[in-house]
Amino acid sequence: MSTISLSKEKQQSVLAKLYAYMFIGLLITALTSYEVSQNMAALELTKNSFFLIVLFQLGLVVVLSFYNWRLKINTN
Repeated sequence: MSTISLSKEKQQSVLAKLYAYMFIGLLITALTSYEVSQNMAALELTKNSFFLIVLFQLGLVVVLSFYNWRLKINTN
């Protein structure tokens, strides 16, 4: 098992980028949920196909976990 040694500045830079990506993801989620809650047709569609949406999300997690070894973070 190898460890990667990063300087404190590089660690802070990586964490700042990570939190920025997380913030953008949460912002997209909030905007999407607001738009769906305001649109009755979209609300009915999500209510009628809830289990299909959940299965799709779980499938996406399984696929991304399977190919996790291909996803690399640039630490240089």
